[in-house]
Amino acid sequence: MYATLQAPSVSVERRVATLLKRLPQGDEDWQSRVSSPSRLAIHSSMLLLHRATPETTIKDLFHMYVELMQKIKAMPQQEAVMDLLKTLVLGTGLVLLQDRRSRQSEIQSLDENATLVCEGVRRCFQSAGSTAALEDKRLLEYMASAGRAIDAIHRLKVLWTPRADELPLHGPFLFLASTGTWCMLVPVLSVLVNIFPTVLCCQSRDAVPYIVTMISRNAHKPKNEWDSSSISIPQLIYRNLGARFR
Repeated sequence: MYATLQAPSVSVERRVATLLKRLPQGDEDWQSRVSSPSRLAIHSSMLLLHRATPETTIKDLFHMYVELMQKIKAMPQQEAVMDLLKTLVLGTGLVLLQDRRSRQSEIQSLDENATLVCEGVRRCFQSAGSTAALEDKRLLEYMASAGRAIDAIHRLKVLWTPRADELPLHGPFLFLASTGTWCMLVPVLSVLVNIFPTVLCCQSRDAVPYIVTMISRNAHKPKNEWDSSSISIPQLIYRNLGARFR
């Protein structure tokens, strides 16, 4: 029997209840996105920037992402892959920002680097159909929050199922932070023209541990399990950045 778990707030409790309803409810739902390990390989290949190298510039890197988004957008029945790609773009931007901060000897300033990254992320969202105002400050918040979402997926992979990396393919699984407030985005960047009105804020930084615990306790665990690391966002970021951080 599990110990009683107290939600950080009533708002968080309600958002988690909604999230649990949107996650796979049975094996059929899990199979609808990834029916076998071989299907993972197809998704992984679709999300790679095959021309990226360690020397690829930030501008060119996001141009490749824009081309990839346009390509996937034109494919039938690839909405789930597009959802994962949007989170991948945010995560890539975050890694680029963190890498530059760790290399203070770079000629280019941190502000200039952030501007380049935000412009690249903005172009990706716009290419996917966003008409929202995507100011740099908001995009930086979303990138930081994507990092927390990636961490949450990693925790679920350890606590719950090795297939947790597939969750972004199933819809609402991105948690956004805004000025110290945890937010949950529903659905997960899937309709970019409606992204900002659908942000629901939770008034606690304890939201993510609570969500991870509730999912691992209550969400349906797939009967057929395999390692989904080939579509893990950190691995895809590493490969798309041309292994420049080896």
